[in-house]
Amino acid sequence: MEAFILSGGGAKGAYEAGVLHALAGAGLRPDILAGSSIGAMNAAILAARLSRGESLLEASGHLLRVWRETEGIVKFDRFGLMKGLLLPRIPTRSLFQAGPLRELLRRELGDLRLSDFQEGGPLQGRGPRLLITGTDLQAGRTVLFGPEVSLVDAVLASGAYPVALPTVEIDGRQYTDGGLFSNTPLKFAIRAGATRAFVIQLSPADYFERIKTEARFDSVIEVAPRCIDLLWSRANYLDLEEASRINRLLEALELLDWWRWIHGTSPVIEEVRARLLTLGRIEKEGRQPKQRVEIVRIQPKAEPLAGTFSLSRAATSRLIRLGIRDAREVLSARAGQASNTNP
Repeated sequence: MEAFILSGGGAKGAYEAGVLHALAGAGLRPDILAGSSIGAMNAAILAARLSRGESLLEASGHLLRVWRETEGIVKFDRFGLMKGLLLPRIPTRSLFQAGPLRELLRRELGDLRLSDFQEGGPLQGRGPRLLITGTDLQAGRTVLFGPEVSLVDAVLASGAYPVALPTVEIDGRQYTDGGLFSNTPLKFAIRAGATRAFVIQLSPADYFERIKTEARFDSVIEVAPRCIDLLWSRANYLDLEEASRINRLLEALELLDWWRWIHGTSPVIEEVRARLLTLGRIEKEGRQPKQRVEIVRIQPKAEPLAGTFSLSRAATSRLIRLGIRDAREVLSARAGQASNTNP
């Protein structure tokens, strides 16, 4: 099963839209779409269009048009900020207004619910399985939104960038940005049965080195995005490291099982196997895969993608072009490797 994993990164999600368009142009189509934060919005819009019978190329083309029209979609709430500073006892939910974004999502997603995209749902077979994550603010953990949640609420909750956008309440629980602890929701796609995952990240591979700086961050508008970027980058690393760990454990189990088949077993062999299963939690139904997962990473090749809130048409158009370019380079390299191994 093929999965597209869409990470968070605010306005940098335009890069993701470019990557998706390039993947579509290569004839790929996902069985699973998993998204967090802005990746949740991209995944939901794509899934909604696919469920209407559009091809992935048509759906990704529509997503590009949405991104090119996002200028002004998030508006600074000056009154809200002043109220929070001068009247601290009156709740202030965020620095930006979410109304325009909610209107865009209602127009794109209508009354669709996550249950529409699950096994047995009315859209099964017409679109991919859709997975959206958020952060339960009270429990302090990443959650996969259940089938009863509307797509609009799930996307708004997953993309509720701390401080900048308001938290979203669903069934009495408050949710904020899904990228805080799991910015790349790869593990949820793996548990859903993915065997190949195209992971789209919005920071370069050596981001931890690039992000180091001696610059000062003095204002709220500077400090908040900096902190979230650090959290997102760490979450990206942990998500991919978990998948690599599981792959290594499964490879060890395959070798061990080969040895048992050739030479027979022993109490020591069985004990080693049991400990590997426990270490990877592989024996628990739905927790981990029973086969290795191929991971294809697509991310910026050069400079970090600046502008978490930069939604100008020029900025989004630039990011779209970069996403298309980088994705095509990865796909071309994969095609070259395949031709070398299959003369």
